[in-house]
Amino acid sequence: MTHRPLIAKSFVASLVALVALVVAPPMVSAAESAEQHLKRGVRLLSQNKDNEALEEFRAAYALSPSPKAAVEMGLAEASLKLWVDAEKHLGEGLGEDTDSWVSLHKTLIEEQLAKVREHLGWLIIDGTPQAEVVVNGTVVGRLPLLGSGLRLAEGFVTVRGRLLGRETPAERVEIVAETERTVSLHLPVSARSSPAPTKVQPAPPPAPAKPQPVRPVVAEPRPEGATHATFYRSLPWVSTVTGAFALGDIALMYSKRSCNDGDASCGPSEAFKIGVLVAGTAGLVMGLGAALMEAVRRPDPRLVKPFLIASSALAGVGAIAGGMSLIEGGVYGPSKVGFGIGTMTLGTVALFIDSLALLEATPERTQPVKVAVIPFLGGLSLLGTF
Repeated sequence: MTHRPLIAKSFVASLVALVALVVAPPMVSAAESAEQHLKRGVRLLSQNKDNEALEEFRAAYALSPSPKAAVEMGLAEASLKLWVDAEKHLGEGLGEDTDSWVSLHKTLIEEQLAKVREHLGWLIIDGTPQAEVVVNGTVVGRLPLLGSGLRLAEGFVTVRGRLLGRETPAERVEIVAETERTVSLHLPVSARSSPAPTKVQPAPPPAPAKPQPVRPVVAEPRPEGATHATFYRSLPWVSTVTGAFALGDIALMYSKRSCNDGDASCGPSEAFKIGVLVAGTAGLVMGLGAALMEAVRRPDPRLVKPFLIASSALAGVGAIAGGMSLIEGGVYGPSKVGFGIGTMTLGTVALFIDSLALLEATPERTQPVKVAVIPFLGGLSLLGTF
């Protein structure tokens, strides 16, 4: 009888342990969970799903406020033109210069931070002490504001001050990037609060209230004309079609084998044909690849645009050279000469569009270019998201 309580306790303890093993989920550290959020965010950012990526980065930062999470948040916010938040988080990440990940990407982060600051200005506000400062309908603090002023995105903001039921007239102020604007918010003194004309010393001003944190305010966007970049967006297809016609020239050249290559009565030399073949193939492959990857919709045209201009130029030169070879001497027959004239015309149009795209303004969005080196066909290949 004395062993029954001991047996009962052991049975209960075993049952509790079994339930805990079955019901309790596997333990994952906060750092591991944050890293999973970061990986999902980077993948979404490369797919231009900036809002979803920002949510993943915020979740990662909430679990583990690492410099990497802060920087990734700042990059996503920059893509969404949340300039004030982007500057805050990119600067926070750069402040941790002892972090190995920040040290590795320091140059890129500094470049992105500099671009973000090109869209930010300062608003210096003075006026009646203790007056609430209202920017775009949101209270951002009381006067005097601590620090050097409000950090705001370029554009127009509406500013007013209010205290004890009194308000200043609303002022519409344009924030200009990398400059300071000053606004005075002096509230009119009401008749009841006007001091009587006596020799009594005025009461000392009330003690300053505890400063409230200044919340970032997003300014109204500056009205600008939309840039469609029509010629830039057409470059992948121009390169693909022109490259295909250049390869058509090559096929027609190789179809005539009744004489020696390089003979004036036969056609161009083998080296010339190989040159046209390489130019046409490069234009076709590069243009088709850019079209399938939707490269012109990627966030950073500084790398994509030169790539597309080069591919369409190669295709255009190949088409012109191949078309001229078919036309010269008429040794390929009337139908092939006609094809050569069409190809030469197409190549000329491709180079003309190429020139217009080179001079055309291109939409730009701040976002880093991610590049990776991967093994491919026994060697290394450069893979990037543009």
